[in-house]
This record gives sequence, structure tokens and C-alpha cells, in this order.
Amino acid sequence: MPLFKKKKPIDTPRRSNAQGTKISNYYASPAQTHSRPKIDSSKRGETKKEANSKNNSRVNLKNVGITILAGFFLYNLLYLRSDPIVVMDYETMTGRTAVYEPAIQDMLKSSIFNTNKLTLRTADLEKSIKSEFPEIQQAVVSPTLVGRRPVVHLRQQELVFTIESKGTSYIIASDGVVAGEASVFTGVENTTLIRDESGVDIRKGSRVLRSDDAEFFAITSELFSKKSREVELIRITAVPREAYIKIKGLSYDLRVYLDEPADVQVGTFFSAEKTLGERGEAPGMYMDLRAGEKVYWQ
Repeated sequence: MPLFKKKKPIDTPRRSNAQGTKISNYYASPAQTHSRPKIDSSKRGETKKEANSKNNSRVNLKNVGITILAGFFLYNLLYLRSDPIVVMDYETMTGRTAVYEPAIQDMLKSSIFNTNKLTLRTADLEKSIKSEFPEIQQAVVSPTLVGRRPVVHLRQQELVFTIESKGTSYIIASDGVVAGEASVFTGVENTTLIRDESGVDIRKGSRVLRSDDAEFFAITSELFSKKSREVELIRITAVPREAYIKIKGLSYDLRVYLDEPADVQVGTFFSAEKTLGERGEAPGMYMDLRAGEKVYWQ
């Protein structure tokens, strides 16, 4: 029996040339490996364009939404209603606010520019208000910062005179302009009556007295009122710068000159009245105060 046995050769596996499942390995050639599906470059570009287009659409929609919201916010911030808030800074008669409000509302509705705070035509509105209501001395129209109603501040003049012409009575404001027919005003019963004999055209908005003449008569009425006397009638004659004043309780007129100070002529009257009273005399037709400190009567 041999001491050593012959070692049998170890069979090494051989690659089979038979057709079967191919096993890929690291060193396999590109032809032997599975390759990724090839994508056409033009299709890849179209896909990218589609993605960008979708992103742009989203951005555009977002911008449109923001723009709409901003526009809505600005519209509400700048929008003005046509019903104003009328504030009387100086009121000489009551009940006129109810007349002013609807008229001013119609003025606001007359232009689309008046629906926006930035385009509100304040100057035109103020001019229209003073034209429609001559008794308004000052009108200020302004938009509110937060609210939607425009604010209108009005300042009335004193309505101190009533003038008669062709059977109709008109109210005259303190600047000498006709405010309107007396029938549309309340609380004007104590105004001083003026009778025009000069033939001047009398209608709403027309000037029948110079502003300084209106001031002359207002001062005259005030000075007599301080002496508990009342000016009953003022006659404006056809003679330039001349007027006749009738004092209640006197049988004669006072003839005054409108270019001379009212207080001087009224003071002259009181002095002359006292002097004549002490002598037991009195004018029968008139007392002429146009010559300054000299007085003539008849």
C-alpha cells in the first residue's frame, strides 16, 4: 500500500459557451452591459420649456392676484361717495344745511372725477357752491383721509338787508350781493328794508350794493341800534352816492353821502337832534348830513 495517494486535480469551473443568461460584471464591455434609455435632446428641451412655462404661469397668476388685491385696496382707499358731510363753520341762519346738502350732492355727481380723492375737483365745487348760494362767504371742499364722504366747510354771511323790486322781496348779504328771494329764507324778519329807486337789475347773484356801501348801511343800523333807535327804511335814489334813511319814529328823512364815514354823519345827526330839541324845533321833510359837520334841514 502506497504511502502517498495521488492528489486528484481540482476541477476549475470553465465558462460555458452555451447560450444562457448573461451575467454582467464590472469589466464587461459597453456592448455587454445594459444601457439607459436614450432621451432625445430636443424632447429634453421641450420638457424644460414646459416646466418653465408652468412656473411662469404660476408667477403670472400670483402677480395678477396681487395686482387685483392692490387695486381693490386702492379703490376703497381713494373712493368717494357723493353724499357730503356739510360743516357750518359760521352759521347766521338755521335750516339752510338741509338745502345745501342735496344741492352739493348733485354737484358731486356731475363729474366722475369727484368719485376719487386724487381727482376731486375742489376748486370747481367751491366756485359752484358760492354761485348757487351767494350768501356763502367761504366754501372749502376736501376729501377725508380715511372716510369715503367729502367734507364741505361753509361760512355764511350776515343777511342784513331786504330789498323790494317789482313786488318781490330779495335778501341781500353783507357784501351787497342778492342771496335770493326772501321767501326761501327763514329768520330774516328783522333785516333792514332797502327800496331801490335807481333802476338797478335785481336778481339772485346780482350785486345791488357795493361792498363798502353795504358796510356803510350796516354801521349806520348798528349805531342807531345802540341808541335804541331803528332804521326803518333806506332809499337808494337815482342820484349817485346818495341815500335817504328813515328812522322809526321820525317824520323826516336823513340824507347821507355814501363816500363820507357813516359814524361821522350819524354822530352829526345826534348832535343836531339834541340842539334842535333844546330849541323846540324839528325838520319837517329832511335833515341833510352830506356836508360833514354842517347840517341843513327843511
